Amino acid sequence: PNTANRVWFIDDQTNRNGTNKYTLGVLTAGGSSTTQIANKSVNLCRSDGSETKVIVLKNGVYYIDNTYSPFTAVAGDQIFVNTTSAVVTVNLPASPEAGDTVTIMDVKPYFGSNKCTVGRNGKKIQGGSLDVDLTTNGMSATFIYTVESPVDYGWTYISKAT
Repeated sequence: PNTANRVWFIDDQTNRNGTNKYTLGVLTAGGSSTTQIANKSVNLCRSDGSETKVIVLKNGVYYIDNTYSPFTAVAGDQIFVNTTSAVVTVNLPASPEAGDTVTIMDVKPYFGSNKCTVGRNGKKIQGGSLDVDLTTNGMSATFIYTVESPVDYGWTYISKAT
């Protein structure tokens, strides 16, 4: 029945490198949208039959380069980016919830030569309506989605340059 509560774990061990770039998603019988699961993450899921809530227990890790660009992140992703060959674009999730996080790291480091553009995917970043370019070698940035009300600030981020 749609009113029954269900709880389950998803330990995603899917290798999404190469041509296998699809994201695992969960859709409940009474739901209208798919809840995305981060690559190689461990999740606790709860459903009341009409919607699914996902609690990330262990963040997923994704290694990408320009062959994945543009790459659309899901909540909980930790993305190791290699821009040695070209600029890479990472789009933040389009339907985030307050507290969702995405971390992007320069693993070569090469952002100073070939930037990583972070696409806002329709939401604001730091209250603005522009994408963000990460341009410092070795830097990392964790994007955290904030509540849209009373002030629509959207994604905020903490960055660290090495």
